[in-house]
Amino acid sequence: MADRRRRRRWRAARPRCRLPLIGGLLLLPLAVGPARAQDRAPLLGFDPLALPGPTAPFGTGRLTQGAGPGVWIDRFDTVGLPAGAPPPPGAPRGGWTLTPSLGVQLGATDNVRNSRTNRQADGYVRLNPDLALAADTERVTGRLVYRPLATYNFNTPDQNRVDHVFNGQGLVTLVPDLLFFDARGSGDVRSLFSDTGLTNDSSGRQQRIQGTRYEFSPYLQQRIGGFATARIGYVFRGAADSGRSATRPGDSLPFFSGQSFTANEGYGILSSGENWGPLAWEARTVNTGFDGSGVYNGAYRQIHTLQMRYAVTREIALLGEGGWQDQRFNGTPPFVVHDAIWSTGVRLSPDPDSFLIIRYGRRDGYDSFNGNGNLYVGSRTRVFATYTDQIGTNLLQASDLLTTVVVDEQGNAVDSTTGIPAPIAYRTPFGSTQSSVFRTKRATAGIGQSWSRDTISLLYFNERREPVSITPGNTAFSTRTNSFGLSWTHELTPDIDLRALARLGFTEQQGGRNSTNYVLEAALSQRITPTLSGFVLLRRTSLQEDGSQGQTDQNSIILSLRQVF
Repeated sequence: MADRRRRRRWRAARPRCRLPLIGGLLLLPLAVGPARAQDRAPLLGFDPLALPGPTAPFGTGRLTQGAGPGVWIDRFDTVGLPAGAPPPPGAPRGGWTLTPSLGVQLGATDNVRNSRTNRQADGYVRLNPDLALAADTERVTGRLVYRPLATYNFNTPDQNRVDHVFNGQGLVTLVPDLLFFDARGSGDVRSLFSDTGLTNDSSGRQQRIQGTRYEFSPYLQQRIGGFATARIGYVFRGAADSGRSATRPGDSLPFFSGQSFTANEGYGILSSGENWGPLAWEARTVNTGFDGSGVYNGAYRQIHTLQMRYAVTREIALLGEGGWQDQRFNGTPPFVVHDAIWSTGVRLSPDPDSFLIIRYGRRDGYDSFNGNGNLYVGSRTRVFATYTDQIGTNLLQASDLLTTVVVDEQGNAVDSTTGIPAPIAYRTPFGSTQSSVFRTKRATAGIGQSWSRDTISLLYFNERREPVSITPGNTAFSTRTNSFGLSWTHELTPDIDLRALARLGFTEQQGGRNSTNYVLEAALSQRITPTLSGFVLLRRTSLQEDGSQGQTDQNSIILSLRQVF
C-alpha cells in the first residue's frame, strides 16, 4: 500500500509529457518517466529498442516482495535465461490491442554522409510507420513493437535505406502452472563510428550496423509447496550484426566485420520459497554451446552457481555467491576460463523504490567490484548509478540483454531492474563497435529533477575497454570514453513543448587516435489534435580527431508529423 501511495505521489508531481519525445532527450525519463501511448514518437531516427550490452554478471534486481511479511528480496541474475513469468491467477485481462501510427519526416542536412572530406548537402523524406501489438489473455501475454524507417534522399541515392527496428517479448501458457513457451527478439540500427549522443540519425549509410537478436524457450516450471520452485528449459538463441567491414587509417585489418551465431542452451533452476523466511537462495546451471563465425566458432559457456541472500532487516540484506564456470571464445589468443565463481556483498533498500547493491567477487577469471543503485529523493528527484566489470562481445552482450530489457506500455525498451531506458543504461556513447572479445569497465551516473513545467537531467558515462581475444582476421584496440549529457524540457503550453540537449564526449584510442565529439539539439513540438502531433528539430554534430585536418560537422533540420490511428 505504501508503495502504491508513493507511485501516485510521483505521478502527480511530474509534469505532463504530451508531445513526441526527441530521440536525444532520452535522459528525460530519468526524471519524469515515459510518455503516454499516443506520445510514442518518430523519435527522430533514434532507435529506442537498441540493446547494446549486458547486465552486471552478479545478480541485480528490482525489489519483489517475498519470503514472508516485511521481508524484501531482489530477483536473482537472469543473464542467458528467459525472464518470462506466468501472470498471477485471477489478474484482469485486457485481450489483444493493436495501435498503428504513421510518421512522415522532411529533413535537410549540409553533410549527408557525415564526412570530413566529402561534404554534400541534401534533402530527404522519411516514412516511419509504427505497429504496437499488446496481448494480455489467459494464455498469452507480451508486447511487440515494429518501427521501420525508410529514408529517400533527393540527390544522393546511395544513401537511401530502410532500417528495421523492433522489440518484443511474449509468454504462452501451454499447460497452466506447468509448461510455458517464452519468445523474445529485438532489432536495432546504430552507427559504427562514434555513436554520437544516442541520436543515431547523423551517420551515413556506409557507417551503419543492423543488429538482430532472438531467442525461443520452452520450459517446465513447478512449485514445490512453500519450499522451492523448480524450472528446467531449453533456449535456442540467434544474433547477427551486419554491416560493412571497417578499418582504421594505417591498419591493414578491420576492427569490425559482420558476425553471427546461433546457440543451444539448456538450463535448470531451483529457487527458494516463502518457508525459508528471511533467507533466499537459488541454484542454477546454464550450459550454452555456440555455432557461428569469428570468436563464436566452437565457443561455449557453462556456468553453475548458488546465490544466497539473507535479509537482516527490511532495509539491509547480505549477499553471497559461489560456483564454477567454463568458458571459451575462439579468438587470438583464445579466451579460456576454468575457474571458481564467488562474490559477497550487501543490498540497502531504504524504501520500496530505492536500492543500492555493492558486490565484490570473482567471475570470468578475475576479481572485481560491481554496483547498482537507484534512489528516489522525494517525489521530484531520481538518482542512479551503475558500475560493471565484465568479459564479452558487443553481439553476445546484446543477445544477453533480451532477458533483462522489457518493452514498457509505451513501446520503449527499458532495463527491467531500474526502468532506465536501455540505451542510456548500456550503450557506449561516442564509441566505435568492434568485433572482438573485451574486458569492459563501465560506470554510469545520472540525476533527474522535475518541476511543474520543467524537467532537467544530467548524465555522466565512463567506459574502458581492453581486448582479451581478437577475432581471426581482425584487429582490436583499447578505448577510454568519457561523456556528459544535459537535457532540459519546458512546457510552454499544455500542447507545446520546448526541448534542448547538449552532449559532449572524449574518446582515447590505442595508437593515439583521440577524438572529441559534441551534439546540440533543440526542438519545438506541438499536439495539433488528440491523435496528430508534429515537431521541428535543429541539430548540430561535430567530431574532431587527432591528426585530421579540420572537423567533421553536420547541421540538420527536420520537420515531422505523426498520426495515431
